[in-house]
Amino acid sequence: MPNFHFGHFERGYCWTCNQTELDHYIDIWVHRVSSEGKVARSEWQAYWAWLEEERIACADDWPEFERHFVNTNRQTASPRPGVSLSRHWSISEAEGLDERGEFVAQVGDALDDALAALGELRLEDAAS
Repeated sequence: MPNFHFGHFERGYCWTCNQTELDHYIDIWVHRVSSEGKVARSEWQAYWAWLEEERIACADDWPEFERHFVNTNRQTASPRPGVSLSRHWSISEAEGLDERGEFVAQVGDALDDALAALGELRLEDAAS
């Protein structure tokens, strides 16, 4: 799933709603990655409007941005687009797999699947 936030130096601030489709989100950042950088204070409003237009941020996210950027002396905000990936097992499922000595293999398989999916995304992006 999309995972976008702003950062400043080493910390991350203001995670956003990310309501855009994953494929569209990845396309946006693949095409912007080489030109994306810190956003100057004078550009914050326009950049935020673009994020809302792309459904990466929501109006309800703005107060958090204000708290960490607008209402501070910070002069830049660093966009940090990311992707979040998770796989969950219920406790009973994990315990059953573990009792049969299969849980570690299941985790490995899930990681392999995740890496394969990311590889497919990279190949698709390279082809376009």
